[in-house]
Amino acid sequence: MGFDVTNRSQIVSIAQMFRRAAVLYLCSAFLASPTIAAEPTHSLALLKNHGYLLIRFVGSSGERITRFDITNVDTGEIVRTNPDLCKSAGANAWLCLESVPRGRYYWSKYASEYRVGLEYSRNQDPVIEQKQPSSASDTFQIVAGVINYAGDWDISITSAGASRRYSVDIEQNIKTLQQLFERYPDYANTYEIYLSMMGREAISFVEFQKIIEQQSGSAKQ
Repeated sequence: MGFDVTNRSQIVSIAQMFRRAAVLYLCSAFLASPTIAAEPTHSLALLKNHGYLLIRFVGSSGERITRFDITNVDTGEIVRTNPDLCKSAGANAWLCLESVPRGRYYWSKYASEYRVGLEYSRNQDPVIEQKQPSSASDTFQIVAGVINYAGDWDISITSAGASRRYSVDIEQNIKTLQQLFERYPDYANTYEIYLSMMGREAISFVEFQKIIEQQSGSAKQ
């Protein structure tokens, strides 16, 4: 599940997750002119063998996430994130940055509630659970000592009588990395950013840029 620079079809597939021009421009901006962070008001140090999980949730109108758990595929360790710490990131969207032990994970529990008038309902929908990933493509990697961007997650729930179905749409969005620098500048300027794509080995954003540049150069020859 690594990245083979000689496999053009694989690279093209990965590159389609971003607009190439935007990636190259943003990478250059990050490396040449990093945002000047204010003096941190708290410690930015990570625990040993931990990395940051960066994830953006997109919900339905009036929806608020109340629970999102991830489970380590190898150890079974459950990590419960704290949605209250997430920051607004657009209409019905939240940006979350939390410390997680390194390893490969899948999402195991999800719950939300909806606003009725000016208040959120106390009667939450039942928690959606996954006992295990259906395949390796349902997992993502957390690398220690870096910020791991796991993508923008759009989780939809539909009901038909007594049955309920859910779908999860995950994509990488260059604007989310821009929001990282806007909302968490201290962290964004302290730690390297990795792309943690589903079912693949995590790769640094800088290395991803090099691969795209190599493929772009080969295509011109």
